[in-house]
Amino acid sequence: MEYLLTGIIVIIFALLLGFSGARGETKTGTAKNSSSGVAATKSFKRGDIQRRLINLSKNTAPTELATGAMCYRPAMPPKKADYNCPKCGEKTLYNLETAEDRNLEAKAIGAVEVDIPNCRRTIKLIKGIDVSLDESQFCKKCSPDVKTPKLVLTINYEDGKKHRVEDVTNDDLVLISEFLSGSDKHKDSGDVETPLKDHIKRLSELLGVEVKIDKEKTEEK
Repeated sequence: MEYLLTGIIVIIFALLLGFSGARGETKTGTAKNSSSGVAATKSFKRGDIQRRLINLSKNTAPTELATGAMCYRPAMPPKKADYNCPKCGEKTLYNLETAEDRNLEAKAIGAVEVDIPNCRRTIKLIKGIDVSLDESQFCKKCSPDVKTPKLVLTINYEDGKKHRVEDVTNDDLVLISEFLSGSDKHKDSGDVETPLKDHIKRLSELLGVEVKIDKEKTEEK
């Protein structure tokens, strides 16, 4: 009887110790998640972006720049492409063989097969602003009257105003990501590097923040 009682006491003690340790692990994990979440919520206001553009224009351009990869022959684009609209769920078929304008259809097929997937990946790298990609012009249900579909970039600023830019490319999104991350270089799809300050005009258009760049000094417009 004495051995049985001792065994029960040992089991209860072990259970209590395990429960206490589990509670401690849960608290620690929650603290880590909370800390990383706070760091990820940093956002840029229009004034912040304007100052960063002005500072970029004043900085010395980097001189060590990659010359890029060797030239290669691009693959032949397909003759058909299915576009699945993330907004309404409908499917739009682009077919080069039945198109009225083969050049426009080929461009749309290239966008569906290459540009849109690349832009979807790149826009996830943009941190610090509320940005989204509007693909609705490629959907025949959402945009039945559009003959030349284009991608549209939308930025929601803290003042409640939206900035929209039509006909954006993946290279445009890469520019924004590089700029907001603090890089001083731009790398294009061929891995060719150029000073980011050479692209201030395009960045100003993409971000909807106007700056006047002079040779002697830079001033806000």
